[in-house]
Amino acid sequence: MKTLNVYGKWILAVLIIFIIHSCLDYHVTTVVNPDGSLERLIKVFRADSGTFDTGTMRIPSGDGWKVTTEWETTIEPEGDTIKKYVLSARKHFKSYKDLNEELNQTAGEPGYVQVETHLKKKFRWFYTDMKFTETYKQYFPFHHIPIRDYLSESEIEYSIEPDAFIYSLEKKAFVRISEFEIVPELTK
Repeated sequence: MKTLNVYGKWILAVLIIFIIHSCLDYHVTTVVNPDGSLERLIKVFRADSGTFDTGTMRIPSGDGWKVTTEWETTIEPEGDTIKKYVLSARKHFKSYKDLNEELNQTAGEPGYVQVETHLKKKFRWFYTDMKFTETYKQYFPFHHIPIRDYLSESEIEYSIEPDAFIYSLEKKAFVRISEFEIVPELTK
């Protein structure tokens, strides 16, 4: 039993090293031009030249995207020089709406991060203020499953506001405290 425990720790350590080693590092750059058009550059870094399984973030490909792969040398803050394999995707967009359409082609599919961009222009006397925002929406897979198919209305109410309910022995269920004239107390 003791040797199994030692082997289990070694196997766990090796798995963690593989997981950390295979992590992807994303760098996303968006340049806003004076006419409101956008230049989008997505770089995904890897330690080796394996396949780019990107998980929940989609790497663009297809019409208009210039996709390249190459080895890139980077200098870490500690001064170490590291070679990483980089996949780069670049595309020019006429407006932020075109960028939204391109980034959210997987809208509605569970498992992908949804991105929403906006560009607001404010005209001044001799110049124009531009404010570009990009929001990565929360990925929560349980939004795709209707909770009302599994819980009753009273169970949902209890999960939202548990302090407003008390268990009733007579009804054998949780009941709102406001329904009692005198709130029952526990006895020995």
